[in-house]
Amino acid sequence: MANAKLAKLAQRIEKLAEAHNPPVKVAVFAGESTRQALDRHLELRPDHRDRQYRFEWRDRERNEVDEMCATADPGELAAVLKQIWERPGDMLGRALP
Repeated sequence: MANAKLAKLAQRIEKLAEAHNPPVKVAVFAGESTRQALDRHLELRPDHRDRQYRFEWRDRERNEVDEMCATADPGELAAVLKQIWERPGDMLGRALP
């Protein structure tokens, strides 16, 4: 009985820790290994070092736009979208694949 209680407590602690510091999603694009994807992600986002990682597999090969969307946080993406919205003639053609 004590082992079951300890296991349940350990699960609750893991959930609390994950809620406070959620794992970083790392996109693994077509043709990449998880190691290659993680190395590239950490090259772009060194602030994500020493975090837990959750891998997401993508069907397409890596390109600038998909890479930006995969590594940016929501606030950064909102700023980019705002720029596109405010100056559609300048950026829209270059920003979209």
